[in-house]
Amino acid sequence: MIEEGLPSMGNLVKQQRDAMVVSQVKTFDVMGTQIIDAMAVVPRELFVQEARKSVAYGDEVQPLAEGRFLLTPMSQARLIQALDIQPGQAILDVASASGYSSAIAAHLAGTVISLEEDADLVAQATAIFPTIDINNVVAMHGSHEHGLPDQGPFDGIMVNGSCQIFPQKLFDQLSVGGKLVYFSPVGSLARLIVVTKTELGKSELVVDEMFVPELPDFAAKQEFVF
Repeated sequence: MIEEGLPSMGNLVKQQRDAMVVSQVKTFDVMGTQIIDAMAVVPRELFVQEARKSVAYGDEVQPLAEGRFLLTPMSQARLIQALDIQPGQAILDVASASGYSSAIAAHLAGTVISLEEDADLVAQATAIFPTIDINNVVAMHGSHEHGLPDQGPFDGIMVNGSCQIFPQKLFDQLSVGGKLVYFSPVGSLARLIVVTKTELGKSELVVDEMFVPELPDFAAKQEFVF
């Protein structure tokens, strides 16, 4: 029985989600109404570890399996906004972990492929999507670095983590005019970069800098010095 005057668990979670949108998304130059609306309804607590559900909406990276994580809400929103997803587009979401980023992108895109190397996280995402009426996302197990060349070309690709090297194999899977959005480390932060595929090659735009953990799949190769 809920004591009179106290919010139910559902109402409390909604309050936390609303507070996240107001304090971590809207205040950091996220202007896309659809992104804001999606983050206001997608239950982030379903995508985090059971022991961390109470802090699912905090301004912090959420650790998952070893080396896997969810970005902060602000970084996630900025990443998706930079991709500038249009209705009907096919999107590849790389290093999608438990699928939160894909669930947000699903509200904007035509179809989303949620690509993750950890098989348990793929299974988790697959189980969550139907429970929140997300039916235009497919979670797939595969290499972050190699992407899904057989499924492309894609209109947009986003990488949920910082890459020491440029994700060339992912870029190659874009259609002309498509965008690759990723983070590149600079000191203790990472630059959010939009790379558009053109007829002549590519054009790049640096959007901002923020803290984002690195993805080992895109680490620079060690060179031996003799």
